[in-house]
Amino acid sequence: MLSMNTNAGASSALRSLSSVHTDLASVRTRLSTGLKVSSAADDGGLWGMAAGLRSDIVDMGTELDSVSRTVSTLEVTLAALDGISDIVMEMRETALALSDNSLDAASFAALEAEYGALFEQTVKMAESATFNGINLLDGSTVSLEPLGMDAIASGNLVSLLQTGVSSSPAAVDVFGIYTNYSSTVTGSFSGIDHGTFSGDVWGNVSGIIGGDFNGDIYGNFDGIIDGNFNGTLYGTFSGILGGAVNGTIHNGAVAPPNPFSFDAEHAAFEDDISGSFTGIDTPSPADATAYKGRVSSLGTLLGALGKMSARMGTTLRSAEMQHTFMSRKSDVYETARGQLVDTDLARDSARLTALQTREQLAVQALAIANAAPTMLTRLFT
Repeated sequence: MLSMNTNAGASSALRSLSSVHTDLASVRTRLSTGLKVSSAADDGGLWGMAAGLRSDIVDMGTELDSVSRTVSTLEVTLAALDGISDIVMEMRETALALSDNSLDAASFAALEAEYGALFEQTVKMAESATFNGINLLDGSTVSLEPLGMDAIASGNLVSLLQTGVSSSPAAVDVFGIYTNYSSTVTGSFSGIDHGTFSGDVWGNVSGIIGGDFNGDIYGNFDGIIDGNFNGTLYGTFSGILGGAVNGTIHNGAVAPPNPFSFDAEHAAFEDDISGSFTGIDTPSPADATAYKGRVSSLGTLLGALGKMSARMGTTLRSAEMQHTFMSRKSDVYETARGQLVDTDLARDSARLTALQTREQLAVQALAIANAAPTMLTRLFT
């Protein structure tokens, strides 16, 4: 039906053109922003999930930075420990030379000056093992607690080198005759107890106990216990036991606990240095006998530095693995977020071309529909 008041064709063409313009605007926005969901108005659900992923990615980036700094700090610390170990070996050679009683005064003074210079280098190296204001060897850092990792204990190696640490209490052997001995033996027990023995022995037990033994033995047992052994033996069992074993015998397979107490600043080295350590500073008074003691201290320190390096190396390896894992995890999260909100450029580019063609056709259709009413005039000619 032809009507001068209503043009249904034009209305349909206009609706089609408006729809094409809406789709074109959406596609152009996707192509210009690179996002198929650029706001919560586009898709609230996807936008919410993407926002959560973005927050996780930011958190992981912060953790990655923290672990990266930790890796660098541990690398600097390991380099310092390796350098100190090299110097300590030189110091031990010099201390051996200084322990020679036949040295003349001039030679002794020259060697002692060399020893002192080497010691100063160990201190300077420990003090300069700093990265980003953190030093794990000079006591300035209580502990390093990187995000996503366990806390890394620090100690005061500078103080340890200078003054050492003392065991508390000192190791004291017990070798008397007792009845029902009840106390901790900080040394070895080689005495006779006519009754029950109650207490730990930090050293070896080679004595005779007439009753039960109630306690732990950190060293070896080669004595006699007429009763039962109620405790833990960390060393070897080669003695005589009249009763039963109500506990555990490790026979050297498990290290005994460290019975010595350390100051808080040296706590990080407690597992590395057992007992007393006199330090490696120039002894006072300085003589051949004193340097013999330094030879022993330097040997103890070399072993401890090896353990410290091994512990730090294990921690460094863990930090590197943590960094690798977190980096990959961040990549996965970034990919997942992109799949939620990123636009498919190839698909939207093809869609843009199609919509532009539809737009041209809609314009032509609207033009044809608008021309239809002019046919009414022909009815009157």
